[in-house]
Amino acid sequence: MRAIIGIAAVMMAGVAPAMAGVVSDSFENGGGCYVRKYDAAHMRAHPDQVVSQINLELSPDQVERKRTVLAFEFTLRQGSRYSADAYCTANDRCSLEADGGEFTLRAEGKAIRLTVGDFLALEGDEDFSPNLADSDDRVFLLNPC
Repeated sequence: MRAIIGIAAVMMAGVAPAMAGVVSDSFENGGGCYVRKYDAAHMRAHPDQVVSQINLELSPDQVERKRTVLAFEFTLRQGSRYSADAYCTANDRCSLEADGGEFTLRAEGKAIRLTVGDFLALEGDEDFSPNLADSDDRVFLLNPC
């Protein structure tokens, strides 16, 4: 009986860290900020990529019940900027306000891998962004600010 309890305790100890997500570890507990800015050489080498910079940080609205609010922003190659709040759950899935789409987050060492879902487009000051899911902008590796 003790062996079974010991095995169960070891298994649960192994599960606990896995339950901690990128959102709670990187934002709720640390107020983190992550960014990726692509230089001109990278943009020339990736002509189908439209995003030249992408930022993700804890929103001033911060933590709501059962979800964390992140400020999400990206800049396109020609300089247009788009931003929205992202509402993220404990499973590291984030939905953008105003039906802007969704993305998921995954830890990559000190960086965060942001993967665009089937749709992600935001309203800007003058127009709507392209759907990032339709371009070479599906996965971003964001580094701490």
